[in-house]
Amino acid sequence: MGWNSWDCYGTTVTEEEVLANAEFMHTHLLHYGWDTVVVDIQWYEPTARAHG
Repeated sequence: MGWNSWDCYGTTVTEEEVLANAEFMHTHLLHYGWDTVVVDIQWYEPTARAHG
């Protein structure tokens, strides 16, 4: 199981947000099998917009 940036941030996720979510997962969810962090589509585009 894991976390995917698209589900919360769409194309506008930042490095800070990814690291914060990964740390939370490590601290609180790793014991339950949450061990994957995916940074999804278009995070690298400077003109990316939230998907609503």
